[in-house]
Amino acid sequence: VAVIVFNTTLALLFGGALFFFISEYNGVLQGMSFIEKINNSWFQSATARTAGFNTVDLSNINAGTFLLMVSLMIAGGSPGGTAGGIKTGTLGILALCCYNAIRGRDNIIRNRNITPETIQKAITLTILCLLVLLISILMLITTQTAKPAHLVFEAASALGTVGLSMGATPYLDEIGKVIIILTMFMGRVGPATLVCYINA
Repeated sequence: VAVIVFNTTLALLFGGALFFFISEYNGVLQGMSFIEKINNSWFQSATARTAGFNTVDLSNINAGTFLLMVSLMIAGGSPGGTAGGIKTGTLGILALCCYNAIRGRDNIIRNRNITPETIQKAITLTILCLLVLLISILMLITTQTAKPAHLVFEAASALGTVGLSMGATPYLDEIGKVIIILTMFMGRVGPATLVCYINA
């Protein structure tokens, strides 16, 4: 599992940084030196899954970067950390299973078999997290007046307990704030509670 988590984390960090760099080279990174663009791209790729700090104006990112940031927040951090989302371990297992299915191979990594129970847990966690995200987005779009894209970003940020925002947070009413709080709670506590329940 540690190998899966490590490789998945590296893929998300480097892949996210590269995409952010290319996507925003003439966008929010415009005016920065080449090194500053690399630093900011790397930082945003890392913080989208964990800390929630931003060094660029996220309200001005383009559509491609928007999808990248949302995807990274849904992916979340690694098991044992305080980040929410579906976790890198879960994502890595699902990616490995898809790869092996395409090649017609067994789910084995370094001579160790990934049990059907582990795969089942990964699928269950992913479906539940995405379901919570979908419900949160639907409730926010239905009750709030902010731009739908900004609300989607808020919901993904809450699910991943990231803290990033495109500027919609100050405009949420009491209902919107409760929805975000509940989404954050589910993103942080829900997966861990489910795993404990399954193992009970």
